[in-house]
Amino acid sequence: MAAVDPYSPCPCGSLEKYKWCCHKAEEPALRVERLIRGEQYDQALKAVEEGLRKAKGAFWLLMQKAFLHERRDEPRQAAEAIDAILKNKPDHLGALAQRVELTLIAEGPRAAAAELQSALSAVKPEDRPIFGAVFRMVGAMLVRAEAIPAAIAHLEVAAAHEPEDAPIARQALRSIMTDPGILPWVKNPYDLASTPEGLPDDARSRFDDALQAADEALWARAASGFETLSADGIPGADLNLGLCRLWLGDEEAAVAALRRHSRAIGPTPEAVDLEALCQLIEPIGDDDLVEHVRLTWPIADRNALLAALRDAEQQKRTVVSEGQGILDPDDPEATEVDIFSMLDRPRPAARPGLSPADMPRVSGRILVARDSVLLDGFDVGKQFDELRERFTELAGPGIPPAHPRTTVLEKVPRVSLALRTEWILPEGQDPEETRRIRREEQIRVIREVWPEQPLTALGGRSPRQAIRDGDAEIPLRAAFCQFDYGPSRLDIELDALRAELGIPPEPTPDPVSVDIEAEHLARLPRIPAEHLDDERLWALYVRSRGTGQHLALRRSAIALSSRPNFLEGRSAAERYTVFGDLANLSASAGNTAEALEWVERGRRDEPASHRNANAPRWDFLALRIRARSEEPEQWVPELAVVLERYREDRSASQTVMTNLLDMGLMRMVPHPERPDQAMLDSRPLMAVLSRYGPRITTAAGELGVSASRPSIWTPGASAGGSSGAGVWTPGAPAGGSEQGGERKIILPGQ
Repeated sequence: MAAVDPYSPCPCGSLEKYKWCCHKAEEPALRVERLIRGEQYDQALKAVEEGLRKAKGAFWLLMQKAFLHERRDEPRQAAEAIDAILKNKPDHLGALAQRVELTLIAEGPRAAAAELQSALSAVKPEDRPIFGAVFRMVGAMLVRAEAIPAAIAHLEVAAAHEPEDAPIARQALRSIMTDPGILPWVKNPYDLASTPEGLPDDARSRFDDALQAADEALWARAASGFETLSADGIPGADLNLGLCRLWLGDEEAAVAALRRHSRAIGPTPEAVDLEALCQLIEPIGDDDLVEHVRLTWPIADRNALLAALRDAEQQKRTVVSEGQGILDPDDPEATEVDIFSMLDRPRPAARPGLSPADMPRVSGRILVARDSVLLDGFDVGKQFDELRERFTELAGPGIPPAHPRTTVLEKVPRVSLALRTEWILPEGQDPEETRRIRREEQIRVIREVWPEQPLTALGGRSPRQAIRDGDAEIPLRAAFCQFDYGPSRLDIELDALRAELGIPPEPTPDPVSVDIEAEHLARLPRIPAEHLDDERLWALYVRSRGTGQHLALRRSAIALSSRPNFLEGRSAAERYTVFGDLANLSASAGNTAEALEWVERGRRDEPASHRNANAPRWDFLALRIRARSEEPEQWVPELAVVLERYREDRSASQTVMTNLLDMGLMRMVPHPERPDQAMLDSRPLMAVLSRYGPRITTAAGELGVSASRPSIWTPGASAGGSSGAGVWTPGAPAGGSEQGGERKIILPGQ
């Protein structure tokens, strides 16, 4: 009896019935499968060769051969096996998908994206959804390559074909869209231009065909069509050509086409936003890059070196210890190092009235390992030479008089380096003073530094030169718009600086007619939220929140907070989210007092119908905000009070547990006896409560955790339960205690 149903799809991935494809290779192929499962790859490869001598050209065996060569890190031989399949069957789905994967490994995601387009063109339209997983794989690697528009396009195709119960691509898309660190121009959903009216029949047919190809994710075919239309001067063809090239990860070609379109339509918001996109994705030439360099010396005397660094920190105040870290955060076995920052001037004492000019800049970082010391800095001419000389003088006998080993860590844009401020503030500086100094520095950079920087988008001219020449409105506006998303944007009035520099203003959308869903993401902060009707205001809030546009989110949430009647009509969770977002945004900006005020305002003005549901949410929100800026001694006692408050409130269990997990006070760990199941580890919570929780003097005269809370309660445990009643901890019996019976695990949502 055959091991594989003769009428099922062939295991080789061709989608042909097994009976008409690889059944003659069944015996050797099944033997190879057994060897692969046992990780006997050398024996499996020998078995493949033996099988191919008997069943020449068998696709199943050739697919196994490609897999085995890939596992042996032999991409050329793997590709030869795949090519042998495609020579006989060019539309073999499994081989086409495997070739994309091999290209991804050998040449990277952009080349894999091009290979995927070739694969799609080789198969029937009804078979293309099978490539959904390949789109997801390529999209994930495009994210790593920072080709975000192409990654989004690939993941959207993958999401359209993945099952509802395995939303991997949808989760990846949500992660990208909600990340405020990804600028709006690179993740905005751009639409292709429709076929223009009045075209000749031939041009209209070609435009329609190219749009159809793009709609089927055949972006390479669509780009070829739009390229010929662009050569004929057809309106909209350059926009569509640029977007298709963008989705393929071909940024250089995309920039050229999109800039042609921008010049054709003139200084409109669309042109400015497309130019901003071009400036962000345009490949940077070597002349505009600065090397981030690491110098490595062996250590002659580690104690002497550390003593010298600590002396420079305490006496000269030109070095600051940053504690310990590891060389490679992605490697759990990486070397642990002591980290120090070298400053360009002594660190001042905290006092009112300090200016940005008083702040010491970080010149470089010193990483002291067990047997070597590393100096990281940017190779900017004499500055780096001076940094090296300062370090060798400081290290003294701690390092031998030898030339260091030089490693280039990365290359960064020269302009980004010039606009970046990395400094060490005085210890104990008042938070309000710190915000003032940072605001003044951001204004200084925009007003004094940026206008003098040569920019590629301006043909190597500085903004001040381009303003004077008067011929670069679109790239100037696009470059300045990017300051809307700077780290200190919430505190700076950029329109006044724009006027001061002589850059034309950006238009304000009409609050009466604006289409929130169609507006470019970068334009959302310009919508006057306070003048929108309720429906549009809520739409602005939801879209800003779902796309990580924090400036628009803050403005829309503030406007909503002043409309209590509208919020009362929303659910308890929605109203909490509005005030919670305002609190978290304030906390992220370093304004803890303002954040806690938003918490109290949300709680105080809450409708009675919402209070019970939201009470634990408010308590934990305030706790988490305090935990950002306070020492554990200050906020952990309040944590104990909050846990006690909800000890017997099972309706609060999910909220409590979710917050404890998010704060890292609870951890999901594998079940010791059932690896496919997870359990909760409460040891971090126990540790912080034992160390920082409320204290009293016990009968023995010793300090301990408050006797009024004799155990560490966890959600799901009874009020009088023992300290671990609801949560298993590693080292405890998995099956439960002798008296308590089976342990109960309460997970979020249960």
